[in-house]
Amino acid sequence: MFLSLGTVILGAKTLPRPFGYAALFIGVAFAIMGVVALYGQFQYLVDYLAMGQGLWWLLAAIVLLLRQRGEQNSAHGNQSA
Repeated sequence: MFLSLGTVILGAKTLPRPFGYAALFIGVAFAIMGVVALYGQFQYLVDYLAMGQGLWWLLAAIVLLLRQRGEQNSAHGNQSA
């Protein structure tokens, strides 16, 4: 999911480009760690990566909220001028 999400983010202007690159990195890391975890005791690494994914979602939500607030403030400022 993160591979396609990263690709979409890189092609859109919804989130800054670093979020797209981070999503691609997380997607590739999950794919690699999924295979590695099948053959070894590396589930803890997958768990840490999942925590990083949660942090990515949180930061993306904060950025979207801040951008929305900025757009609303600029729209209100343009109406009063």
